[in-house]
Amino acid sequence: MKKQKKFQEKIKKNRKLLKSIGFDDATLTLWSQGKTIPRRHHALRLVEVLSIDINSIPIRVRTSTIR
Repeated sequence: MKKQKKFQEKIKKNRKLLKSIGFDDATLTLWSQGKTIPRRHHALRLVEVLSIDINSIPIRVRTSTIR
């Protein structure tokens, strides 16, 4: 199973817990459907709460454009 699919299943399984600690329902839905992935600060919080490895979470990295 790919990292993204495993992550989506983890979010679905722990949805109640994640909502109870302040993650927005819409955000959890987008993550569980694979439409978006967490930013680094959210990924670090997920690692802490779910006791999972940071490498198991697809992380969105900000990119900057030089003009």
